[in-house]
Amino acid sequence: MMKFKSCGLIALFFTFLFNVSTVSAVDYYVNASTGSNANSGLIGFPVKTIEYAMTLGLVANDKIFIEAGDYSADSIAIDKSLTFELNGIVKLGILKMRQRSILLTLDGNLNGQLDISKTLYLDSGNISANSTTAKLRLLDGAKQVKGSALSYIEGGYSFQYSSNVSPFFTWHIGSTGNYRPIDLASMTRSGVGAEDYYAQFNPTSGLLVNTTLDVKTRNISTLNHWFVSKTSVAITTTNIQLRFYFNKTQNDD
Repeated sequence: MMKFKSCGLIALFFTFLFNVSTVSAVDYYVNASTGSNANSGLIGFPVKTIEYAMTLGLVANDKIFIEAGDYSADSIAIDKSLTFELNGIVKLGILKMRQRSILLTLDGNLNGQLDISKTLYLDSGNISANSTTAKLRLLDGAKQVKGSALSYIEGGYSFQYSSNVSPFFTWHIGSTGNYRPIDLASMTRSGVGAEDYYAQFNPTSGLLVNTTLDVKTRNISTLNHWFVSKTSVAITTTNIQLRFYFNKTQNDD
């Protein structure tokens, strides 16, 4: 009898392990128009604010489906890997990246865009964004704080600018494990009006070198390029000065 009971306990133990290992990520829903923070946040019962959604016991790899709307009063801190599925333009007040080695993935339809209206804090952890899934933009007047090899955007993002005074801005961009920032040192604008200035890093492998290299030249084995653009309006931008940084995380610059 004791042997039989022992086997039963072992079977129960493995069943428990199996159930724990197969727990899947949870989808939560946010809708500024129809949601209520008294709701569960599950499908059919959206909450009203992104800030409240962050209090629903999220675990790594959960998804938050966010409808277009004004969430500029919200301030959120990301401390685990999550996905934001954006349906249209989502205006968020403050976004703080606060945990090393995590990834906030911006996804959704082609109209999906996360607009930061107040401050983007790049303290620790990366954001994945590009122009084909869901975009990231700092609105005119929004601040960007920090940004480094420990916290940057994998892909690209834009900042909105309307003054005719030359700005200084750093796009903290790169790919997985590779920090490739761009400094906008100066530019001349012909007038006043909002434009978006976008930069993206695109790593591409395949450049082969078949010659003997100088000892000071290292690792010419890949071809990388950056893409920089602005929205097309009547304002002319000239005298643009950019500084490109090939690598700030590994000894191959």
